[in-house]
Amino acid sequence: MLLMIDSHPTIQDDVVKAVCFFYNITIDILAEPGKERPASEARAIASLLVQEYDNLRLTELGSFLKRDLATLSQAANRLRKRAARDKILWAKIESIRKTLQ
Repeated sequence: MLLMIDSHPTIQDDVVKAVCFFYNITIDILAEPGKERPASEARAIASLLVQEYDNLRLTELGSFLKRDLATLSQAANRLRKRAARDKILWAKIESIRKTLQ
């Protein structure tokens, strides 16, 4: 049985690492400028996940990834709409979400 000491995910240690691990990319690649997949999709998933936790702030993720708050928010919203139609994308999000629980 896995016991979690801290049930509240953090930006860098939990969300970003989980997304990078899933996409098999480094944090440097995640933070790179540009809209190339998989980094852009991974950033959008990180943004969406951050929005789901009361203790996390999108502004903190933006600072960490050197991205504008509005950009991350829009990416999360677009991803949420796309995931509603795309079962594979939804499964990716759920898989990463489960690692944070």
